[in-house]
Amino acid sequence: MSETPDTIPATTVEWIARPGDPRRATLASLRQRRAWMKPLAIGLAIGVVVTAVCVATDSGWPLGLAIGAAFFVGVVVEMELVAFIAIYRHNRKGLAPGARWAAGSDAARIRFDSPIGTTVLDRANVLSIERATFLAVLTVRPKQRLGIPVALLPAILPVADDRNLID
Repeated sequence: MSETPDTIPATTVEWIARPGDPRRATLASLRQRRAWMKPLAIGLAIGVVVTAVCVATDSGWPLGLAIGAAFFVGVVVEMELVAFIAIYRHNRKGLAPGARWAAGSDAARIRFDSPIGTTVLDRANVLSIERATFLAVLTVRPKQRLGIPVALLPAILPVADDRNLID
């Protein structure tokens, strides 16, 4: 019985990063709803707990609400600022001017080449693709997200069945 060897798909689309792409990619990633949901939930939980503690210690509702709101805003702003800096630093490496990205696919696999390395994914593991202006965010099993330039989408969506993955 002869098996076909596992092969990495050839690249079919190439994209070269330009000046300003790290900034555009960072802003695109922060425009996604999921970038805000976790910080908002954590900030809300901390704000409610702080407000409850203030009210329980007879500090009064107005003071409790003011302190809780301050904690809420502080936590959300701090978490988003840390995320923004971390995402920008990562994007500065992968999307430096002149950085070469490429993509290709076959019936079973998807390939991405970036300055950081080559990623090969099984097509069946791609759960969804979400466009965020400059980036396309792929959600892959198990709960991993990969951001790629939107210009590479034609290389990974040649099959008509995959176009329904785009949100």
